[in-house]
This record gives sequence, C-alpha cells and structure tokens, in this order.
Amino acid sequence: MIQTKRRRRYTILDDSDDDTKIKLQCTNKNKSKTSIEDLSNELLYEIFEYLDAYFIYESFFKLNQRFQNLLLYSNFLFEIDIPSLSKSTFEHYYTQVITANKHHIKSLHLSDPFTVQYFFSLNDDISIYWKLQTLMLYSMESENLANLLERLVTLPKLSSLGISIADELYKNNIFDLIFQLPVLKSCQMSFPRNVNLESMASSTITSNSLEHLIIHGICNYTILDTILSHIPHLRRLSIQYLSRLYDQVQQLITPVSYNLTHISITLHHVSFDHIEQYIKMYFSHVKVLYISSNGSETYLDADRWQHLIVFYMQHLQIFDFQHTNKILYGDSIKWFFTHEPYSKEHLHGIFYSIQPYRREYFTLASESDSNEIETIYHSVRHVIVDDGEVINDCLKYFPNATELSLCNNCLTFFKWPRLDDLSSLIPLIQLTKITIDLSYRRFHRLIQLLILELTPNVHTLILNSITSNQNDIYSLLPKGRNFQLVSSKNKIKNIIFKTNYSIKVIQLFMNLCRQLQHITINLYSPAFKTIIGYLLSKRRKTICHLSSLSIVNVPTELIDKVKILIKSKKHLHNCSMTNINGTFYIWW
Repeated sequence: MIQTKRRRRYTILDDSDDDTKIKLQCTNKNKSKTSIEDLSNELLYEIFEYLDAYFIYESFFKLNQRFQNLLLYSNFLFEIDIPSLSKSTFEHYYTQVITANKHHIKSLHLSDPFTVQYFFSLNDDISIYWKLQTLMLYSMESENLANLLERLVTLPKLSSLGISIADELYKNNIFDLIFQLPVLKSCQMSFPRNVNLESMASSTITSNSLEHLIIHGICNYTILDTILSHIPHLRRLSIQYLSRLYDQVQQLITPVSYNLTHISITLHHVSFDHIEQYIKMYFSHVKVLYISSNGSETYLDADRWQHLIVFYMQHLQIFDFQHTNKILYGDSIKWFFTHEPYSKEHLHGIFYSIQPYRREYFTLASESDSNEIETIYHSVRHVIVDDGEVINDCLKYFPNATELSLCNNCLTFFKWPRLDDLSSLIPLIQLTKITIDLSYRRFHRLIQLLILELTPNVHTLILNSITSNQNDIYSLLPKGRNFQLVSSKNKIKNIIFKTNYSIKVIQLFMNLCRQLQHITINLYSPAFKTIIGYLLSKRRKTICHLSSLSIVNVPTELIDKVKILIKSKKHLHNCSMTNINGTFYIWW
C-alpha cells in the first residue's frame, strides 16, 4: 500500500501537464535566485578582477551609491584598457573614476596619442602611479616618449613596458632611459620602418633587470651583438625582421650568453654563413629557437643544421624553422623539413621543420597535396587564404583562429571560398578581425561573410581596395534583407581603408556598421574634401557612433587646410587634432 502511494505520487508528478512543470520549475528557481547586490564586497572584488575597468564603470558605477563607493574608496587594483570612446564619454570616465584611482592602477593600455596626455601630461607628478606594473603606449612621438621615460624612473613596480613609436626621430638617449627603469623585466618596441639602433651601440648604460625584449621593425643583423652586450641578463629575444642592410664584417665581441634561452627571428637577406656565426657564438644555451628565412636554398641544408644543433645548441628542445623559396625538394631533407606549396605559377613553397606546427599564422595557397591527411593546428591565430579554391578539399582545421585574411599574394585570380568551406576550416564565430586584401571582387561576397550568424564578433575590418563596379554599390544600399540584418546587429567598430575609396563607399559602410567608432582613410581620393566633410557632419551622427578619424599620408602642405576644414564645423569645437609622421588624428 505504501509502495503504491509512493509510486502514485511519483507518477502524478511525472505525468503532470506542462504548465504544472513550468510552475514548479519557476518556484524552485525563485527560491534560489540571488541578486548581485546581495553579494559581499569581497566576492564582488573577486568578480571585478576578471573584468575590464571600463566595463565595470559602465555596468556598476551608476547602479547605486554602494557600487560607487566600491570603485572610489577601495584598494582594488584596476587593469585599464581604454576602448575607442568619444571624447566626452572618455572625459566623464576619466573624471568620475580614474582621477580618484590613479594610485590603484595596476595595468594601463593607451591606444591613441590623445589619451596619453590625460594620464601623463608634462606638469603631472606621475609618481602617483606607484602601483603601476604594466604600461602599453601606442602611436607615441619619440620626443614625448623620451620625456615620459625620464619620469617613469620614479615608478618602483613598472616591470612591463610596450611602446609603439610613430615617427623616426629617435632620440640618442631613448635606450639609456629604458635601461634605467629599475625593475623593468619585459620591453616590447615597435618602429614604423627601419630601426636606427646606433644609439644603443653608443650607450654606456646596461640593463641589469631586463629579461624579455621584443622588437617589431627592421634591424641590422649586427644588432644582436649590441643587444646582448647591453642586456646581459636577457632570456627571451624576438626580432620581427633581421636584415643585412649592406656588406659589412662584424667582429663578435660579446662573450657567450648563458641566460639567453628563447629566440625568435625573421631573417631578410641574411646568408646562412652570417647567422651561423651568431649561432656558434651566442646560442649555446638556447632551448627554443624560431627562425624564418627566405631566398638562398642553403638554409635547406639539413645536415648543416644537424651539425649546428649537435655541437653548438646542445640544450635545444624546440627548433621551429620556416623558409620560403623555390621548390627544390629532395629525399635528403625530408627527414628534417616538410613542405607547403605557396605559388604554383612561380614554383615557390614554404618549408618548415617537422610537426608539431607552432606558428601563430598559416598561409593557404596553390593546390593542396593529394596525400594530405587531416591536421589540426592549435597554435594558429591568423589564417591567410591566398586562393579560395584551395580550401574546397582542405583537410586542415584551425580551432583557435581569430583573424582571417583573404589575400592575393600569389598573383592569380582569387576565387572566393564557399562559406560552408570556410566554416569547415575555421570557426567563424570566433573571428574578431577580417582583412580583404584583393584588387577585384564582387562586394556582395563581403556582405555574405559578415552576416550575423556567421561572424557576429568581428570588430575590425581592413579593406585594401573597393570594387569600382557601381552596380555593386547601388545594389547594396540599405534595402536588402541581408544588408539590413548585418547593419542592425554586427559589432564592427573599426574600419581601415588602405587604398581606393569613394564617398559612396564611405556612406555604404557608415550605413552597414551602426556601431562604427573609428575610420582610417588614405589621402588618395579626389573626393577627399567631400569625404572629410561628410564624416565630420552632424548628419552622420544619426547613422553610427563615429568619434575618431585617422588620415594617412597627409602632406605637410595640406595639414593647415585640413585643420581649417575641421574648425569650420562648429559642433566640433571640443575636437582634438594632432599630426604624427604624416598621419593626422582627429578625436571628438
């Protein structure tokens, strides 16, 4: 009897109608529901550690007085990465939160030349940032940078520094100032073109704390000796392009570096003979070596590499080698290198050391190998497609890629990949950046690629050229279903036009990207004045959230004309302007 009743109760509950189930589920959920305002301060601070400071400000600061006090009167350490904001929005954020918490900033990323002035103006005592550990600065003028570096010496915890120098007027003492930072362990430097590091060679100061150095730019290959002589405790070194700029004989004078364990370099017109000298002299304790080269097939001498590794790099654990050259692929090197076709027309290929592949980028070009097997490339973050047809039967998969480039480096007619094929190659939902670097295409393919369901998280779009076919433009004016879907829901905030554009193309993208905040354009178009006038007009305010503009390749004689044009816009009275190395920045 008891068993029957129990069974009946269970049956009644199990056979109840859907409405009853929903009510029961809702009741249980309501009993366990907790508001974020019920959480303790300690737990909230733990949550804040996983969030960006601006997101915290936007989400919580105006919620109530308690949350304002949490942000204004606490020991919470802020990690600040300033997003692309309008000038007025940034000023509110800076005034309400940042000014009261400068002594609680742990990490600071500033991505434009204007915000730097707010944090590090010439008259400010920057010792207030005494808890700052990481500082990343972009688009810096070398003169302002030198002034700032002199003052950064007062920061006792600054251990990581990243600087992007926008001009070529390098001060002689810039490296002395970096080497004097007392606890600096990691430094990343980016230069616009050729890097003049002669000032480092003439420096009398060494850095006893620096352990990790990254240089984005073109350096003379002789800089290796200079770097190691001035940074004796260097452990990790990465140089984007190491080039032999002219014939020279380098006398190696620095003793063996026992600290250098990780090296990543790309060689440009540097012979195997020259780099071999450095390997024998400095690489004896290297554990991880990444080398990219091109040109001479002497780099494909596997026996020579084996000799260097066995006798001069006995601590080597990872050797990652990539070489681009004409295809001379024999059995003698198959034990050491594998091969990826790069250009069928010019018989070029990319040779790289045996699996696993560890690079963060991968180029798909020419025809795939008929003997190809399914391969997953976990390290790749950027996939470059040079021929859309090559991925039709591609067995490669890049599960962690966030950037996609559709290019035409092989000089063949680019065939757009089918979207189904792209989906089998890369998880499109993860993409945050798309580059279209083609001389010809039909524009609707781009619209198709940007449809919400496929790439909803793309925030940056780079276009090397735009179709001149007017039918493409008119057919995409905001009336089609796909266009309306993309324009209402896509998250693109930054567009870079690298070459040709017209006022119609600009208007098209303004309508397409309603969350657009920044545009970069070139001074190539004959309609330049009309385009600038449109971008700065009141009317475009109703279309998107554009608040900054970069104009590349502005001649000196035109800068005054651009300023006059901007000043004629009365609604931009609070606009900021600056010119750095031919790029004119506007922020309002």
